[in-house]
Amino acid sequence: MRKLTILFLLMLSLCIPAFAETGFWLDEDAILPGMGQRSWARGYAPTECYGAWTATLPIRTDRDVDEITVRLDMANDSVSPFVPQNMEVTVWRNADGIFPVKLAYRLYPDCKNGDYPAKIVISGRNEEIPFVVRIRNGYENTEKPSVGMELMSSDLMVGANGKCSLQITNRSTSLELQNCVLRISESSGDLLPAKSDAISVDDLQPGESRTVPIPIAVSPEAKVSNYQLQAELSFESLRGADSWKEALTVPVGQELRLEHGEIVMGESVVQGGSGGISMELMNMGAGEVKSIRMTLNLGDFVHEQTVLVGNLQPGDSTTGKLSFPTSKAPIGTVDGNLTVRYEDAFGHEEAFASAVSITVEEPLPITPPTDDPETSETAAITWILIGLCAVFAIALVVQGILLRGKLHKLEEDKL
Repeated sequence: MRKLTILFLLMLSLCIPAFAETGFWLDEDAILPGMGQRSWARGYAPTECYGAWTATLPIRTDRDVDEITVRLDMANDSVSPFVPQNMEVTVWRNADGIFPVKLAYRLYPDCKNGDYPAKIVISGRNEEIPFVVRIRNGYENTEKPSVGMELMSSDLMVGANGKCSLQITNRSTSLELQNCVLRISESSGDLLPAKSDAISVDDLQPGESRTVPIPIAVSPEAKVSNYQLQAELSFESLRGADSWKEALTVPVGQELRLEHGEIVMGESVVQGGSGGISMELMNMGAGEVKSIRMTLNLGDFVHEQTVLVGNLQPGDSTTGKLSFPTSKAPIGTVDGNLTVRYEDAFGHEEAFASAVSITVEEPLPITPPTDDPETSETAAITWILIGLCAVFAIALVVQGILLRGKLHKLEEDKL
C-alpha cells in the first residue's frame, strides 16, 4: 500500500507543471504615492522640474526576492538629456508586493525635447524592461525626421499574387515616429496592393527597425522586368505631421516550367570504362530558362560532376548529356542522383532531382601470350614444313616450264 501511495504521488507530481519564473515587469495599472492618482495605463508621465527628471515605476516580479537594485541605461549616451551621475537605486518590496522604484536624475540645462530610448536594468538579475525617456519641458528639438527603407525580399510573378518585405528604420536620434502609415504605388498599373493601399506600421523609436510585409497583385500583362515601387511613409513626431518617400526596385519574374523526360542510362557498365546519362529537357513556360546544369552524384566515385546544358527559350527543348569514368567504381550496384538546376532572368534558382542506379561489372579477363617450349617447337616444325612445301611447289613449276621449252624445240626440229 505504501509503495502504491508513493507511486501515485510521483505520478501526480509529474502531471503538475512546474512554476516558471517570468521575471520583472512594469505594473501599468498600479498607483503609487507621487503618481497623481494616475497609473501608467491612464496617462501618468514623469515630471520635469527644477532641472530634474523624476519617474515613479511600480515594478512587480514573480521571483522570490525582497530587494532589487535598479538603474536606467540610455541607448545613446551622446544624445542623453541626463548629466553623468549615479543612476542606481535600491528598493524593497512593499506590502502590496510592488517594488516602488523612484528615479530622480539631473538634466542638462540645455537639454532638448525628444524621445530617448532606454532600458530599466535590474542589476544582478539579467533583467531589462524597455523604456523611453520623453522630455517635453526642454528646448525645442530642431532635428529633422529621417527614415530608411530597404527591400529585404521580393516574390513577384506575372499574373499572380505575391509579396515584398520592406524594412523601415527610424534613423532619427531623438524623435519617435507615431501613427505611421505606409502606402505603395506603381505608375504603370501592373503592380497593385493586393489588400489595401494603406498599411499601418507600429510606432518606431529612434534607431528602431521593423520589417513590413506588403501583399502585391501582379497583372497578367506585366513584363518580366524590374519595376519601380513608390513607397511613402506618413507619420507624426515632435516636429508635427510629416512623410518620407523612396523609390524601390523590385523584380517581376515568370513562373519557370522546365519539364523533363525519362533518364536514359545503361543498366550496367564495365569497371575501367566510361558511362553516360542523358535527359530530355523542355521549356513549357513563357519565360526563358537560363543556366541549366546537370549534376551527377554516384556512389563514392562520382561526386558533383556537372555539365552546363545552356539556356532554353520558351517552347524549345534540348537533351542534356553527361559522361562519367568508372575506373574507381566498386563492383556491384551503385545508387546516386541526378540533379538539374536552372534560373530565371533574375538569377532565382530552382532545381529537381531524380534517383539513379547502375551495376558495375568486372572487366573481361585478357589471356596473356604463352612461352611453353613444346608449343614453340610445334610452331617451328609447322613453319619448316610450310617452307619445304613452298620450295617443292616452286621446283615443280620451274621443271614444268623447262619441259615445255624442250617439247617446243623438238617440234620445231621435226618441221
